[in-house]
Amino acid sequence: ENRVALNYYGAGRLSLTLSSGNRLTIEQKTQYPVSGEVKITLHIERAEAFRLSLRIPRWSRKTEVCVNGETFSAQPGSYCDLERIWKEGDTIALRFDMSLRLWVGEAECAGKVSLYHGPLLLAYDPRFDAYSVDDIPEIDLSLPIKRVTYTGAEPSPMLLLSFATKTGGRIV
Repeated sequence: ENRVALNYYGAGRLSLTLSSGNRLTIEQKTQYPVSGEVKITLHIERAEAFRLSLRIPRWSRKTEVCVNGETFSAQPGSYCDLERIWKEGDTIALRFDMSLRLWVGEAECAGKVSLYHGPLLLAYDPRFDAYSVDDIPEIDLSLPIKRVTYTGAEPSPMLLLSFATKTGGRIV
């Protein structure tokens, strides 16, 4: 009661009726999960106090939360509870930490590493490169990663990145 929990960060609108009978619409504008930026606008019939709880993913080590320009702290793997009197047009800006992270394999996956960009597990797709799956060179994560604009045939990838290899080349 008197709490709204927001767990999903896709583009769209959600309307609900608060326990008071007041109508609330939450509008989200974002390119998430490719981008870590989410703009949330609240549309509410009349100003009302309630707690809005924003899920902060465990993988986002440094999440920025701003409400109408005021910054709030957010801990990974928890909820950021915003308790206030909400009014029409209030905005929340979320910025998730989308830096690359590695997941080292265990047991039958020992010696292998999964690479994530925010919530996205990256995968090698030979359609975008000349390497065979068995001859993929080791990437060098100390060098800059480049975003590649895809202009080919459908289906297009959600995210396409280019990495430097330890042999001096690049892999997409």
